[in-house]
Amino acid sequence: YTPIATVASAALLKAWTLPTASIISTNVKVKASGAELYQEDVSDQFEVKGNITVTYPTAADITFTLGQNLNVTWTKAGDLGNVQVEYYDGTQWSLMTTTAPEAGPYNLVLDGTITTATNLPKVRVSDADDTTNVTDESDNAFMVKPLITVTAPTAASNWLVGSAQDITWTKKGTNINNVKIEYSADG
Repeated sequence: YTPIATVASAALLKAWTLPTASIISTNVKVKASGAELYQEDVSDQFEVKGNITVTYPTAADITFTLGQNLNVTWTKAGDLGNVQVEYYDGTQWSLMTTTAPEAGPYNLVLDGTITTATNLPKVRVSDADDTTNVTDESDNAFMVKPLITVTAPTAASNWLVGSAQDITWTKKGTNINNVKIEYSADG
């Protein structure tokens, strides 16, 4: 047994902050003993699990653009093993990985499976073996904006006055309804 503290028996309670190392187990017990006791007593066995706290993104004023990388970070207490990372798009959670390293970080690419611009996204990080009890999510939603990239005209374009030309673009974001097209003659 590892010592916790010696307290007056009349206190009937000892607040205990569990250590973060070498305690993750399904077979933890607490023992009370003392020279004046008739016999020591041992608690029933109980379980101690690790802990995860998302550290980024957590602020409400963070903005990303579809196509960018989001470096998800967290702190962990205890030995967890692989970590699961999920992304919330404002309507549902989507699994990104179940094999992120326990100490992080995880590079979440806001592309591919993430196609919706939203002001409601969050990330959730969990112990891959216990996603119900050992989990945390962003404290606040952040912003993911759509991305428009003009592909024509390019720097090599030479267009003639009065000619009809195609202005083209690519987009990231399935929820872009309209694009306003404008020009400037002075850069």
